[in-house]
Order: sequence, then structure tokens, then C-alpha cells
Amino acid sequence: ITPDHLNRHHTMEQYIAAKESITKNIMAYSLLEVAGNGEKTIRDHWMAIMLVLCIQPLLLEGATGYCATSNNYYWTLSLAIYAMIPIKKILKDEKKKFSLLEIICYSIAFLYAANLEQMIVIFAMVMGCITIFYWRKREIPWMVKLYDILLVLESLFIVLCPGNANRYAVEVGVWFPEYPSLDLWQKISMGMGNTLYQVLYNTLPLCMSPR
Repeated sequence: ITPDHLNRHHTMEQYIAAKESITKNIMAYSLLEVAGNGEKTIRDHWMAIMLVLCIQPLLLEGATGYCATSNNYYWTLSLAIYAMIPIKKILKDEKKKFSLLEIICYSIAFLYAANLEQMIVIFAMVMGCITIFYWRKREIPWMVKLYDILLVLESLFIVLCPGNANRYAVEVGVWFPEYPSLDLWQKISMGMGNTLYQVLYNTLPLCMSPR
């Protein structure tokens, strides 16, 4: 092991530590903004960070890999919650105005998070409910309209992206070749069962007893 190798390793550790710190703080701040009552304290902030650390057991990072866990899940979840901040503010004050910088930051966060297929489904359900709620009131806030437009564009991008179709064919062929032969109900029940298993047994706050 050369000194140059040690320096590169130390630099990578610093980069990972900084990246994780930023991610956890963004998620903690977003949780306080979305779920809080507007009176944030240092204690609230650290409680939110501890909650963030319990969302996904650290052991899973060893199973799925740091890059996959951090980039695909932690960053996506952090920015997804951050993107919901304007929705919370609009629900409290329908005439709420946002600066250009806020609009850009929220839009980038929304697009990044929605790039994950699972997250775009959640966004579709949330924004669908929000849009219907304001449509019945005959006045849809323009920020909600912007998110709806971004949601449609991101959906088109995911559907039309040739890489997703190629990945689907390769992954199914390698890991689950019988999948195309399943009917719709079998796919739904399998997805629901796997989701419930992950929530009940792989989510630390709910995992109160050994397996």
C-alpha cells in the first residue's frame, strides 16, 4: 500500500462522510418542514436525524452496496420529501408565493426523485389526490400545476427511455424468467407481499423482535 493509495482512500472517506451528512440533514430538514408545526428547535432537528437513521438498517447497505443504497434510495427519499415542502406550504396558505431560487430547487428535487420508478408512482398518487382536491375547489395552485407537468414529462421519459426496456429484458431473463407468464393478480399479490415483508421486517423502527 503506497502513501498515494492511502491519500486517495482518505479523500474518499471524507467525500462519503460529507455526502452522507448532507443527505441526512436534507431529509431531517424536510421532515421538520413537512411534518412539523413550524417551530423547529435543535432537539427537533436531531430527533428527525435519528428517525432518518432508523428508516433503513445499515446492514442493508452491506447487502445492496453503498452506492446503490445511497444514490438510489437515500438521495431519492431525501429529495422527494424536500420536494413536498411547497405542497405543505400551499395547503397551509393557498396564496403562498415562492422565489425563483425555491422553484428551481424544488423542481430539480422533484425531477431527481421522480426518476426512480417506485417514487414516481408515489408522486402520481400524492399529486393526483392534491390535484383533485384543488380541482373540486375550482382553483389549482400554479405550483401544483408545475408538479403535474413535471410528473407527466418524467413519466414519458421513463416509458420512452430505451435503456429501461433493455434493462427489463436482461433483469427478468436473469433473475425471474417465469415473470412474463404470471397473470396480473399474481404480479400484484407478489408485489404486495414483498412490500409488506420489507416494511415489517427490514424497517428498523417496526422491527421490534428477532426474526
